[in-house]
Amino acid sequence: MVGALLLIGCGAQKVPHANELNDNKIRLYLKNLLSEKDNFDQTKKLAEAGDMEAQNTLGLMYEVGANVPQDYKEACRWYLKAAEQGLQEAQFRIAIHYFMGNGVVEDYVTSFVVLVNNHLNSTL
Repeated sequence: MVGALLLIGCGAQKVPHANELNDNKIRLYLKNLLSEKDNFDQTKKLAEAGDMEAQNTLGLMYEVGANVPQDYKEACRWYLKAAEQGLQEAQFRIAIHYFMGNGVVEDYVTSFVVLVNNHLNSTL
């Protein structure tokens, strides 16, 4: 508490929200990883063939707008495909989208159920 007051008193700049930092890191990572259209096309082919890691990567690309227009609905479509195959990162991301109502209808119950199932699967 005292540290926060000292920072405020010193005119410290606003700290970016954690989601903003994560989105920027993801966007930079994906732009470096997928800097060419060929890489996007290859990732999409793998995703369409059922590769859950590629589906999750495609979801990330659409979520943050890396080399594609930002599209939460399309991001959720790919996250769901990967989540249904058991990819925990995709399960977590789709749960957040249900909680926030980004790309899907806001649904706290579904978000909670997905998070609990994700947690139970990670502890088994």
